[in-house]
Amino acid sequence: MSLSRGRTPLFALLLLSLSWSLGIRRAEALEGALTVAPADSIYTLAGELYTTERYVEAIPLFEQVVSLNPRFANAYALLGSSFLHLGVYEKAIANFEKALGIDEGVKLAYLGLIAAHYYTSNLDEAQRWARKCMPVLSADEKVRWIALFQRKFPELTAGLTGLRPVRREG
Repeated sequence: MSLSRGRTPLFALLLLSLSWSLGIRRAEALEGALTVAPADSIYTLAGELYTTERYVEAIPLFEQVVSLNPRFANAYALLGSSFLHLGVYEKAIANFEKALGIDEGVKLAYLGLIAAHYYTSNLDEAQRWARKCMPVLSADEKVRWIALFQRKFPELTAGLTGLRPVRREG
C-alpha cells in the first residue's frame, strides 16, 4: 500500500488515536505502526517529510526503509540528502556512496557527493565526483548540471577542464 499525501494506513491511525488517549507521544506511536508497514509505504511517508523540508523526521524513516530493503538506492540517496541539508556531511557522504554502490545511475547521489565535498572544502573529491557523474547524464542534463556547478560551486568549475555548457541548436 502506497501512501498518498495526507493519508496514513488505517492501523497507524488507530494506533495513534489509542496512543493519544493513553498519553503516548505521536512519534512513539508512529514508530510502532511503521515497523509493520511495507518499505514502500514508509518510503512514501519519508519522501513527503523530505519534500516539506522536515529532514529530522524523515531520517529515521529512511533508515528504517534501508534496514528493510538494503538494496533501495534511492532511499540511501534521500537519506544522504537529508543529512546534507542538516550539515551532517560524513553521514551524507556515506549514504550517497551506498546509493551509488547499489545503482550508479542515482543522479541525486552524485550531486550530493559533489555538494558535501565542496562544503567540506574537499574540492579534489568534489571535482572527481563531478567528472564521474558526466557519463550518466544526458546531453541536456549536462548543460543544466554544468550551469548549476558554475552558479553554486564556482571554485569547483574553475578546476574542471573540458566541462563547458554546450549551446543547443534551435
